[in-house]
Amino acid sequence: MHSIFSHRFVGFRIACAIAVGISCIGPSWADGYPNKPVHLVVGFAPGGAADLVARLIGKALTIQLGQPFIVDNRAGANGAIAARYVMSSPADGYTLFVSASGAITLEPNVRKPVRLDPLKAFVPVVMAARFPFVLVAGKSQPFNTGPELVAAAKAQPGKLSYASAGNGTLNHMGGEYFKLGTQTDIVHVPYKGDGSSIPDLVGGVVSFNMLTAPVAIPLVRGGELKAIATLDAVRSPALPEVPTLAEQGMPGFEIGSWIGLFAPAGTPADVVEKINHEVLAYFASPEGKKQLVAGSMSHQPMTPAQFDSMVRTESARWKTVAEKAHISLND
Repeated sequence: MHSIFSHRFVGFRIACAIAVGISCIGPSWADGYPNKPVHLVVGFAPGGAADLVARLIGKALTIQLGQPFIVDNRAGANGAIAARYVMSSPADGYTLFVSASGAITLEPNVRKPVRLDPLKAFVPVVMAARFPFVLVAGKSQPFNTGPELVAAAKAQPGKLSYASAGNGTLNHMGGEYFKLGTQTDIVHVPYKGDGSSIPDLVGGVVSFNMLTAPVAIPLVRGGELKAIATLDAVRSPALPEVPTLAEQGMPGFEIGSWIGLFAPAGTPADVVEKINHEVLAYFASPEGKKQLVAGSMSHQPMTPAQFDSMVRTESARWKTVAEKAHISLND
């Protein structure tokens, strides 16, 4: 049951040692960085999660580094327009891609033909913010924990169902990941966005869903839904009473949406390190922590090497799920 859930980050110390060794040879590109405005390119219109995080970072780094960090919204093609713009920009740290996890680790593994390969086009800089998912269900559902949900699914194969925001979305993939890991037969019911699934979820038409914390928390706090588990390594500060699946005896199952900064491939390592350091410093500050809590976000400090490893591990996981569950979106 747990084999597909097991994933570990490896090679961090080696990668970090190499990065440190390179930065100690000759003059540093980062010594005078930045000496002009930096563009934070977001693939979506203003108002979304990626835009929110970009503006928090932009404001903080403008103060910390003394040059404007300008948010540049280039919406379209699920972030592909912005991605292509950044990957064709000079690899000098002055044009960065602010992306949600789906465009980096999920979309390339379910979209056919593949629009671009982000693992080759970009260098991961920093995982800025994470939106943990919460497994929620209508209050009439008979299960209250992850193991109880699995037991109910095994007792009546094909009877339980889960909602998603649509085919190929993160909670669709998460649902299939859950099914593969628990060896259960649960029916997928796609909706046109998470919002349209809420009435059926509340009414018990579908059994459960996996929603981001900012969406799930008001519904749980308002008594419309019950939280079965937090789908993260640790409990959400906004829902401290809700245990993780690991605490319920189901380790390794973590799913969440994150927002990260990426630079064009070939960007000097010391510039990448400097941006990483400044972003981590902001989210470690009282103001940064305050903004995280206000947005129901979490933060996991990582070096660029650790972030790169996480991105590759997550991408490999979704590739496996897409293949095993036969998920493919065709243009």
